Amino acid sequence: MAKSKKLKVYGGCLDGRNRVIVGAYTKAEAAQLLGTNLRYFNMYVSPTGNQREVDLCTENPLTVFSKEAHNYRPDAEYIKNS
Repeated sequence: MAKSKKLKVYGGCLDGRNRVIVGAYTKAEAAQLLGTNLRYFNMYVSPTGNQREVDLCTENPLTVFSKEAHNYRPDAEYIKNS
């Protein structure tokens, strides 16, 4: 079934060590995919404008990716979590 809403890409650091990104159609859906509640999600996750992250999540909607939060290398790869 096709979604009528636009995919949004969210990114944040939930555990203090890893940056997570996910493409979802709603905040609630993104929070569920990340395994957290909306209150915690709203404190630590926000929409991302990073084009590399947007491209990755657009190609793989409803999939969680992560990488070390303190790895600032621009070529650092994201790991598929789900």
